[in-house]
Amino acid sequence: MKKVLAVLAVLVLAQAAYAKQWFVGGAVGFESVSDAYTEVTLMPEVGYSLSDKIDVGLDAGFETSSYDDKYAGSPYKSETTIRIAPFARYNFYQIGKLNFLIKSGLGLEFVSAKAKGASKSESGTIFGIYAYPVTTYDISESVSLFANLNFLSFGLQSGSGDLYDYTQFGFGVDADDVLNTKDFQIGFVVKF
Repeated sequence: MKKVLAVLAVLVLAQAAYAKQWFVGGAVGFESVSDAYTEVTLMPEVGYSLSDKIDVGLDAGFETSSYDDKYAGSPYKSETTIRIAPFARYNFYQIGKLNFLIKSGLGLEFVSAKAKGASKSESGTIFGIYAYPVTTYDISESVSLFANLNFLSFGLQSGSGDLYDYTQFGFGVDADDVLNTKDFQIGFVVKF
């Protein structure tokens, strides 16, 4: 019995020494333009590092937008989106504390929107496959900042429901508005 406990203790200690890391993090956003719209975004993520080069995880998100009646940029009064997206990241290059990664995954969005002047909301679902570059900067062994560079991307998505009926494919660089908060996202990750 003592030998079995000793072997188990050695195995547990060995696993702890070579344990991979769990991480949590995400990004938040707020944008308000007078006489136009207000948008709030919450995008948490949780994941597991399989090695120094490969991470897997799950992004979840919530976004709500409200539009001024005079704003012509949207036919909606309000819009709410809930996102779920499993992902994988590959760290392909590292310079000191700066890492360059490719993030890819599957995304599922549930959208509810109320048109200006309408009495009821419409809904839709979007399914997509995506890939884009990410940079991280390690502040310490357990905290990193990240930037999702969504303006350089590959994507395939399909929408259905009251709001959507389309299939879309995209690949390329959109540098028209690089600092757009939708295309450039900064957040943090805590490893434990």
